Amino acid sequence: MELGNNLLVYTSEPLAKPARVFGFPRVQLYCATSSAHTDFTAKLVRVRASGIAEFICMGVARSSSLFVEEGFTAGKAHLWRFALEPTSCRFEAGDRVRLEIASSAFPIYDRNPGGETPSWLATSWDWRRSTQFVYHTGEWSSLVELPSSEDEG
Repeated sequence: MELGNNLLVYTSEPLAKPARVFGFPRVQLYCATSSAHTDFTAKLVRVRASGIAEFICMGVARSSSLFVEEGFTAGKAHLWRFALEPTSCRFEAGDRVRLEIASSAFPIYDRNPGGETPSWLATSWDWRRSTQFVYHTGEWSSLVELPSSEDEG
């Protein structure tokens, strides 16, 4: 069960038929943040008909890397498009697809201190709190793209 105020969870309806996911899932998120230096993470999860949630793969994007050319501005909505790790899995009929969005995946990935100081050099004085916003309506629709192959069975 996912708990806390730092996680946004999207869960589909049960799938009507089996589906294979093969390749690099991608997310498209319209997000704004109070910090010019932040991360967004996306985790793909399979939720079995029994309710058991199984981790499939995840991806992380850092504002300082993703927006090098166009620049990044705190407080402004930006389109975050990034790939998750490659995967090959089969969702059965009745399974649900879940996407979990957060701003950190520590300790799997290093934390973003929220400032100019790299995480490996950050002291307790370098860490900055930030507030994240994920838009998911109208022209600001966030989504997950699942590379799939037709079920042969």
